Amino acid sequence: MPQRLLFLLTGLIALATALAICLLAPERLSALGSILAAAGSLLAVIWFSASLWYQSRQLQEQRQQFALQFEHLKETSRRDALILAKRP
Repeated sequence: MPQRLLFLLTGLIALATALAICLLAPERLSALGSILAAAGSLLAVIWFSASLWYQSRQLQEQRQQFALQFEHLKETSRRDALILAKRP
């Protein structure tokens, strides 16, 4: 999830919340808490999802790095075994 999308969604939620509060009829003021709670929950879900997405990318990069290191170690051990086998 690109950072721009994350900030765009956050801004849209903040704008929608502000618009809902501004357009709220004075006799329905009790809904203010529900609007703010819903906006906060939605923001928490979006940021948590983004955090999981970044973490999965990080784990994927680590997996690729470990695979490369494993291949390098495997080649090194083969080379060392051949050198050891050639010694009288």
